[in-house]
Amino acid sequence: MQHRTLSLSQRMVSVISALALVLTVLVVFPVGTAYAATTDLYVGYSGKSNSYSTVQAAVDKAASINPTSESQRVTIHIAPGTYRQQVVVQTPYIKFVNDEPSKGDVLLTWYYGIGYKYYSANSKGYYDSSLAKSKSGKNVANYRWGATVQLWPKATYFQAENIVFENSFNRYITSEEIADGVECTNETLTVARKSGVDVQSKSYTERAAAFSADAAYCEFLNCKFYSSQDTLYTGGSPQYYKHCLIEGQTDYIFGGSNAVFDQCELRWKGYSSGSTGGYITAAREQGDSYTGYLFSDCKVTANPDLTVTAGYLGRPWAQTAKVMFINTTLQNSSMINAAGWYSMSGVQPETVDGFKENGTKLANGTAVDLSKRKGHIISDSDAANIKLKNYMNNWTPAFINGSASSSSGTTTPAVLSTSLISSLSVKDSTYGSYWSLAENTAVGAKAFGDRDFTITTLPDILAGADHIVTACDSKKTDADLAVLTAAKDITVYVAMDQRNVTLPAWLGSFTKTGYILGVTDGEGEKPFDIYSIDIKSGSSLTLGTNGMIGSVMGYTAFAAPTPREDLKSTLISKLTVKDETYGEYWSLDSYTYVGA
Repeated sequence: MQHRTLSLSQRMVSVISALALVLTVLVVFPVGTAYAATTDLYVGYSGKSNSYSTVQAAVDKAASINPTSESQRVTIHIAPGTYRQQVVVQTPYIKFVNDEPSKGDVLLTWYYGIGYKYYSANSKGYYDSSLAKSKSGKNVANYRWGATVQLWPKATYFQAENIVFENSFNRYITSEEIADGVECTNETLTVARKSGVDVQSKSYTERAAAFSADAAYCEFLNCKFYSSQDTLYTGGSPQYYKHCLIEGQTDYIFGGSNAVFDQCELRWKGYSSGSTGGYITAAREQGDSYTGYLFSDCKVTANPDLTVTAGYLGRPWAQTAKVMFINTTLQNSSMINAAGWYSMSGVQPETVDGFKENGTKLANGTAVDLSKRKGHIISDSDAANIKLKNYMNNWTPAFINGSASSSSGTTTPAVLSTSLISSLSVKDSTYGSYWSLAENTAVGAKAFGDRDFTITTLPDILAGADHIVTACDSKKTDADLAVLTAAKDITVYVAMDQRNVTLPAWLGSFTKTGYILGVTDGEGEKPFDIYSIDIKSGSSLTLGTNGMIGSVMGYTAFAAPTPREDLKSTLISKLTVKDETYGEYWSLDSYTYVGA
């Protein structure tokens, strides 16, 4: 009995200890809802878990998951079909995809247009389901030009693949629109929308966006955007469009983004009556480091079902607009007016420095005569040096190679070299694409890769040196920017803006030379103090931050062979060796003898 009691007591102690351990784990590691590293949601698929009947419902679910990185991306798989609903995305790392394009399109469509009011629109100008049900009053639907799908600023790193985005306002009238009480405000158009009217005529056309993208780092592959006026709005930067079709007639790609359109089709929608020429773009400067629109290897075509009149590459929404067309193919000679560009709000296209073009040709390969263009024609060499990544803040989109590879939103650091520098490993993942190495530095060279500032005063010690061309905006990075490894014995020179009165700690081992580098920007020449340090062959040097001093320019740097000390002997007071290649093998011996 005593033995059994002891055993029971031991069991009780064991149970209590186990319970204590479980409670400890629960306290230290509380139980919560767990999601996979990436999450798949579905729309329009029956029999699947995580399936929703509307795209907005799936978007709302993604918001509750709250992905914050590429590894947590939520992919919304949408079955082929038509989804008539305005969709607002406010969450990062969401992807829309049609996995089965061979079975049909995924069409996301809605009907809001400027100058009309609806039961379903709230006082802020976008869809409200409770108002749609109550039909208690009407509001104008003018937020983001009534865009069918809207990316709000927090929806960064959005992706879409094989999706069709449409605003039906300038294409056809639906029974849903009629039931929503569409009513003309007579502020712009004065025509009633009702069954049977021809909304594809010029007289019925108004602003009606298919898509508005106010988010940065969004990208699209094999997508289509359909409307007539203001089809696609770009607000956040950067953005990337690959193998996409954008159709419209007036300012149908518009906004202030840094955006690349890579091998896209730009299609004139045309009109059923009252046809007139249109404008592909309406651009304006918006935000820092503005580069504007780049259209690379795109084609301009016409809708065969309506009447199309020759139009223009664009017109300036602002004087500082930047739009560049490189290697564009026109379906025929009636696609683009000879002038190429048009005026807007009193701004004449020939005064817009950012309107540029090169290599435009017809579908049969014939070069287009650009002599009457009101924009600027750039040289073939300048066109060849244009880098898509320079328009995208050093971001490599997942779709850049035409497939849906994963992307972390950053790039692999560049590694550069010259005869003096065996490697320059650029660590700045934000502005690193602007870094480069240039040999034979001379007056007139660019001081920075991301600015048109030039070197106007160059001391003799830097003449002919290798130039480590940094990015001026690397000053915004509070971390090491690059690591340099010497191929030979070299002296590294760092030129620091004199206005930067608080030098970064990593320059403490450098020597102030007393020489001045002059860099000229739009306000005049700015003096840079030059600091130097000697680096032995095979050794490395870290180039750090400039301290995130935003009111000054970033630093720039140079490398030159370390000056050799003069040789001397009892008979020769000084021997200066000029041979930079083999000079290290030279010497003076005081005594010469057989076998020396």
